[in-house]
Amino acid sequence: MINLSLCNDSPIHRLMMNQLYIGNLTGLMAFPGWIEDVVDTLETLQIFELPNLKTLPECLTRMTRLKRLQIFDCPQLLSLPSDLHHHTALENLVIYDCPKLFQKYQPQLGEYWHKIAHIKNIEVEE
Repeated sequence: MINLSLCNDSPIHRLMMNQLYIGNLTGLMAFPGWIEDVVDTLETLQIFELPNLKTLPECLTRMTRLKRLQIFDCPQLLSLPSDLHHHTALENLVIYDCPKLFQKYQPQLGEYWHKIAHIKNIEVEE
């Protein structure tokens, strides 16, 4: 496992990363700029225990190889990127312990359920 700094001057652009796990960072409110450098290679993104995270990076919708997006215990996260419904490679979406997301993306009932309903495997739990 590689320990990467979350600062914007990280040498992440040199990595051909296909999995990224970001979690247990109480001070993280937004993603660092270097996340843009992995849009072409990332297949799995897991985000967990980020109590102050409010937004996901818009570049998420440009991650054309992203197949799995897992979000756990991010109580302040307000929404998924608005263009996620155009993301055709995404096969697995898991959301747990994210009450604001649950309210909006609750299966069959949430206001934005239609934006993720095309994804093959979806788990959304409060």
